[in-house]
Amino acid sequence: MPRPPLSLFTLLSSLLLALTFIVIGVLFHQQEWRKLERGLEQEAAAVRTTFEVALSDLEQQMLTLATMVASDPEVQSLFYRGRQALGQEGGGPGGPQTARLRDALYNHVAPAWLDMQQQFGLRQLHFQFGPGALSYLRVHTPGKFGDRMDGLRHIIEDVNADQQPRTGFETGRIYSGVRGVVPVWHRSGDRREYIGALEAGTSFDTQLARLDRQFGAGFAVLLRQQHVEGAVWEQYRPLSGPRAETGGGGYIEATSREEIKAWVNGANLPPVQEGVLNSHLLPWQGKTWHLTRFPLRDYQGKADPSRPAVGTVLVWRDKSAVLADWQRNQTYAQLALLAAYLLAQGLLIWLPRNTRRRLQQRIDSATAALQSTRRQLDSLLTASPAVTYSATPAGTATNYIAANVQNILGYAPGFIHDHPTWWPDHIHPDDRPAVMRSADWRHWSDDQIIRRYRFHHADGSWRWLEDRCRVLRDGQGKAVELVGSFVDITDRVAAEQRLEMALSGADLGLWDWHIPSHHVTFNERWAEMLGYRMDEIGPDISTWERIIHPDDMPLIDSALQRHFRGETPFYETEHRLRHKDGHWIWVLDRGKVMERAEDGSPLRAVGTHLDITARKTAEVRLRESEAMLQRAQAVTHVGSWVMDVPSHRLEWSAETYRIFELPPDTQADYALFMSFIHPDDREHVHAAWQAALHGAPYDIEHRIMVGGKIRWVREMAELVTGADGELISALGTVQDISGVKAMELELRHLATTDILTGLPNRRHFLDRVQQELARFHRFGQSLALLMLDIDHFKQINDRHGHAAGDAVLQHFAAVALGALRTTDLIGRLGGEEFAVLLPGTDLDGARQYAERLRRATESQPCRAVSPEVSFTVSIGLTLLNRNDHTMDLPLARADAALYRAKHGGRNRVEVG
Repeated sequence: MPRPPLSLFTLLSSLLLALTFIVIGVLFHQQEWRKLERGLEQEAAAVRTTFEVALSDLEQQMLTLATMVASDPEVQSLFYRGRQALGQEGGGPGGPQTARLRDALYNHVAPAWLDMQQQFGLRQLHFQFGPGALSYLRVHTPGKFGDRMDGLRHIIEDVNADQQPRTGFETGRIYSGVRGVVPVWHRSGDRREYIGALEAGTSFDTQLARLDRQFGAGFAVLLRQQHVEGAVWEQYRPLSGPRAETGGGGYIEATSREEIKAWVNGANLPPVQEGVLNSHLLPWQGKTWHLTRFPLRDYQGKADPSRPAVGTVLVWRDKSAVLADWQRNQTYAQLALLAAYLLAQGLLIWLPRNTRRRLQQRIDSATAALQSTRRQLDSLLTASPAVTYSATPAGTATNYIAANVQNILGYAPGFIHDHPTWWPDHIHPDDRPAVMRSADWRHWSDDQIIRRYRFHHADGSWRWLEDRCRVLRDGQGKAVELVGSFVDITDRVAAEQRLEMALSGADLGLWDWHIPSHHVTFNERWAEMLGYRMDEIGPDISTWERIIHPDDMPLIDSALQRHFRGETPFYETEHRLRHKDGHWIWVLDRGKVMERAEDGSPLRAVGTHLDITARKTAEVRLRESEAMLQRAQAVTHVGSWVMDVPSHRLEWSAETYRIFELPPDTQADYALFMSFIHPDDREHVHAAWQAALHGAPYDIEHRIMVGGKIRWVREMAELVTGADGELISALGTVQDISGVKAMELELRHLATTDILTGLPNRRHFLDRVQQELARFHRFGQSLALLMLDIDHFKQINDRHGHAAGDAVLQHFAAVALGALRTTDLIGRLGGEEFAVLLPGTDLDGARQYAERLRRATESQPCRAVSPEVSFTVSIGLTLLNRNDHTMDLPLARADAALYRAKHGGRNRVEVG
């Protein structure tokens, strides 16, 4: 059959090469595009997480504002009285008494409402009664009240049902918004009665603008048309954003950029796949935008994920530059691939011609070398410790055996050829049955085996032989010849027997691996370790490979190859093996190459297996315990530390380093710890620690300075002593309680301060009067008490409005504060009534102060409103005496003096 010409072969090869490079180019382009899409999807997931965290923060802010308003006693009183009046007047919008109390509540909260609008972007403040949701007062739209929203405002219904605060996004009659709803209670002595719910709500606008600045991306919230029009009154629907007449029929609730309106109205947005994160690229006006869109769930939707989303959140970012860079890189890659193809094509044309010429030269050289090698082989076989032989299928006789058999076994080759049964006759009787079972090599399942047996030497001794043989087959697979070699391993077997005795005492499994043939010998302990009998283990490396854990094979192979290459002095790994009953055991596998070929390749390796399952189990449990401790400390913001008392050296946990904002590798000691303590607390902390060293409990709260900020921490410790009673170490914890402390201060402020004037409220002022009364009885120092009332205050409210009345109260508080000493105290007792406590002041001094305050009030009109309001104040004063054991008597005297001042013409001072 004629061979195809070289030119045809070259042409076909060129076509195949071109097809290969085209496929590579297409696959590379597809892979890079998928990589770009995955990057955009990961970025979309990160943006979604950031939005959800920001939404949670906004919900908590609304809950805090609602809590602050709901904690005002005046709000609670007016809300409670409004509920009673509404019940008396038939519910719904109520009657005149309900309207009067509703106006009073509105006038009381209006200043705070304005401040919260300006500072926090508050958009709704809504008082509602239960059960269900009955609107009592919309501070943001006071003209709308008395409507029921049962079945619409589920968050209100739930709070009114179980009196538990809640947050979430929800759509009402006027606005959609992020809301915080808290229960409002009325207290009367020890009795507490539930009134209704107070809701604070805001829009997404401020939060979206902040996210826009942070990420350089546009943010928008879109609500479904059906959802908005099913809840919001028609005249208020424009407040929910411009309705998109095309592109989905929805409302833009909030947006940080204007281009969203063009996309929505122009139907440019891709369709939404409900319930999942959508990531798309949108070409528009010469740019390419990456759009991230995910569902927005309202309060009910978060509780029940099966409910449809009420809208979506859309985030877009300009990716034109990124895509341009990607396209440029793709162009460079395709050009590089084309250059590689042209180079390969040139090599394809040149190589076959050059190879044909060089191949002929090598054939000639190899022929000469083969003849030389044959001569060298004969010499080597004579000097080799291995005796080579071959046999034909007829019987057990050899048709060739190397001459060095006489050096190894003492028999001449001629003697062996004259005795066809020489080989079976000289095998040890105990080994002969097993060896003879493999005598008919024409039917071996494996063409290569290794046999060990004892053989009778010509001098009468027994020698151990290792016999390696292979079957040669013709083209039809028929066995035609057996070739092999054997070596005298008597000394090795003796050493192995001694080693086996030593290993049995050390509980080690032994393996001996002939690497080229894959033959492995295992000892009995190795089999027992894995639950096998010796007759169940095959003498092949596959026996071991089949039971290795798949995850450990790369590690084992890497360690073996490094050792085979001579990079490591020995081989060592820890890996898992499958026990016969199916479970995994851990072994320490150590070995070493004992024999190498002339080229350095490994021939034989020996090693051991040690069962380390118990140790590995303990290590896993220890790591799990440490990880659990670190997670618990991170969640509770509690760090731990250990101190070596003699050296003052500290070991900190990861959470402790986080609290002090130090890198985890920072060396800590007592001096470093003290450097973080607030200067005002250092003496207290040091004294507490010294006391702990002498047996006192160590449980303190103090401040630390971290990154220029003050944090509050709580520390506890136990000290450990040695057998001689000397202190050895201390074990302790440190907890960041800054949030708890801030809440305590905020609650203390709310509990003691009048919200309108900023003065101490009635309760806090009366507590101070009681304290000063006790000090008066202890030290006998003079103490004066003043009761003050703004004259004709009701006329100010009626003529100028309640906002003006509030401004007058604030103005009077400022005038009074300007006349006080640092030891004096003024408080608002309620309405337009105030009281002043003057420690260390006698009757003349008190009268002078009262007249000075009266004149200052008269001469300083309130200019915070237009037109300005002039007003006066009536004052009653009294001195405490030894018969005043409670605050009731002095308050009654001062109040009676105030009454006389009122009925005596007002704008005057009376003494009682």
